[in-house]
Amino acid sequence: MLKLYDNGIYLVHGETICSCPEEAAQKSGITTTKEEATKGTMAYGILKAHNQSDDMDQLRLKFDSMTSHDITYVGIIQTARASGMKQFPLPYVLTNCHNSLCAVGGTINEDDHQFALSAAHKYGGIYVPPNMAVIHSYNREMMSGCGRMILGSDSHTRYGALGTMAVGEGGGELAKQLVGRTYDMSYPGVVAIYLTGKPAPGVGPHDVALALVAATYANGYVKNKVMEFVGPGVANLSADYRNGIDVMTTETTCWSSIWQTDDTTKEYFVQHGRPEAYKELKPADVAYYDGCIELDLSTVECMIALPMHPSYAYPIRELKANAKEILQAAQDQANRQLGGKVEMDLVGKICGDGRIYVDQGVVAGCSGGSDPAGSGSSEKRVVNVCSWGEYIDESLIDEFEHKTGIEVNYQTVPSNEELYSMLKTGGANYDVVVPSDYMISQLIEEGMLAELDYDNIPNFSLIDDRFKNLSYDPENKYTVPYTWGTLGIIYNSAMVEEPITSWDAMFDPQYADQVLMINNSRDALGIALMDLNYSVNTDSEEELRAAYDLLAQAKEAGVYQAFVMDEVFDKMETGEAAISAYYAGDYLTMLETNPDLKYVVPEEGSNWFVDAMCVLKDAENKDEAEEWINFLCSTDASLKNMDYIWYASPNKEALEQYPEYYEETYGEELDPELYEIMAAPQEVLKNCEAYLVRPAATRTLYNDLWTDLGILA
Repeated sequence: MLKLYDNGIYLVHGETICSCPEEAAQKSGITTTKEEATKGTMAYGILKAHNQSDDMDQLRLKFDSMTSHDITYVGIIQTARASGMKQFPLPYVLTNCHNSLCAVGGTINEDDHQFALSAAHKYGGIYVPPNMAVIHSYNREMMSGCGRMILGSDSHTRYGALGTMAVGEGGGELAKQLVGRTYDMSYPGVVAIYLTGKPAPGVGPHDVALALVAATYANGYVKNKVMEFVGPGVANLSADYRNGIDVMTTETTCWSSIWQTDDTTKEYFVQHGRPEAYKELKPADVAYYDGCIELDLSTVECMIALPMHPSYAYPIRELKANAKEILQAAQDQANRQLGGKVEMDLVGKICGDGRIYVDQGVVAGCSGGSDPAGSGSSEKRVVNVCSWGEYIDESLIDEFEHKTGIEVNYQTVPSNEELYSMLKTGGANYDVVVPSDYMISQLIEEGMLAELDYDNIPNFSLIDDRFKNLSYDPENKYTVPYTWGTLGIIYNSAMVEEPITSWDAMFDPQYADQVLMINNSRDALGIALMDLNYSVNTDSEEELRAAYDLLAQAKEAGVYQAFVMDEVFDKMETGEAAISAYYAGDYLTMLETNPDLKYVVPEEGSNWFVDAMCVLKDAENKDEAEEWINFLCSTDASLKNMDYIWYASPNKEALEQYPEYYEETYGEELDPELYEIMAAPQEVLKNCEAYLVRPAATRTLYNDLWTDLGILA
């Protein structure tokens, strides 16, 4: 049963529907007026708390947080910046979930994502890396809260099932919030969605949603109103079931939605580590609603939506029984909407036996999450690892799992900055991370790493002393070195006339459109600093701005074909570019494909780096994490890794044994020049600097300069 009331109703104690104030007074024992009872809805309380004016008829709303995905955030941020924005005045979540060919906006590329990352650094936003979480999943899990309001630039911004009034709007409204303006509107009507009963087996949340959409879209029953879900039937739905219904309320043309909350809601927030986000929301003892939809969940059937809108929905049973009639009507309506430009044939899908033949199927949707550990069964031992791409011999993962019974969930991230952003915003649940030296210092400084129990890592004794007690971890409390190497210039000897010896080549107009600059601020600005004979660890604003000017001038002169990270492999291996700045180990990998490539540590010096394994302070599997670290720094694992990734190991035995290991494996002697590129000798290293973590003011300047460089514009 689904019933739309012709008039407003009074709801008593959240359970009893009354048609007039007298009946409500009789049932509740409370005498009230329509005006007072209007204040009894959940929507009224939330809107009042967020209204910046003294007039509830003319709302001036400020939201608790905002969210955008990679289809919309570039224009929003650029608009706000052009309008004088200096920082994000509220938490702003920037997700990257529409960079696939099956998504709307399939042309989204990494430039947009890098723009968002730089904006988050500069203005204080929350950056959710690609493939980590989808916009609405992230906001439900991390940003929702009972009584909060969220504004999003996606139409399906709906988190009402979690007690959060969320609104999907155009980018202009988000830009207004970013410059301190309010969201202005008249007070909306509020319609009760009164649920009873329990869904039948096999009936899902979208079946319920389609029933509501079909009943309300054409007649505008909830248009620009708030749908407020109440009644005893709410308790019969899981949190995910409620979310599944709620996300589809957009298709009814309502303005927003809100649900009464209960122990199911509370448990959702507990499971996601945010119990403080819960509070009970329910209507007052007497609440007035401008309309009411009464729905017995037990009567909802499995539904199907036909072109051209979800409101054109039927029970599957009814469609099967009246296929020709229903499909003909849908076909006629669709063709009228298409204006004769395309002819849609739905009736042709009916077979000779009267059954409907489906010749195409698509499964897609906004889903995803941020828990790399999956279900996280308490009986299953797991370790969640985040490292760099192509940075481990994957056979070692299989070997470790077989040896220990510990499942390895292995994920990658393209840069230290992106890793930091992900950890800072709670975008992932890792145990082990493998940052570079300067980022390790920052993570320690901010209290994000756990002290290691080296009794559980006996292979730490195999690490060469020169890689212990380094500046990023002077007391050796938090880290075990994983690899080390140098940053240098890779160039194609078949495309460059003279051998390259200086960083000057990275800024030289004679190589216009043939140079690849590394796409992270610390390395790119560091290269410019080294070319200017400044320290890569300078805090001088004058020197950093000079480095910025050098980069900006080269960019303006067309020197750079692109700013890249892992894209460097394809471009250099195929001869698409002639010169790039990148790391020694990756050069040796590229050399296997293109023997014309050369590597040099420039005469001005360079950066030598150490990447180390660390355990996060909030790691759920610390024992397993330390087992993983101990395994990887064993001599056997280090030798296999060196051979696969071409990065030098800090394991002293492995470093000494590798030439012999190579000869035994391949039946030929290792080229000494290649070995010295992988494991740079002391005469090279003495002319190199390690990156040290810089003060907050310097880090901010790096972010500002990187943003101003306009790589992503």
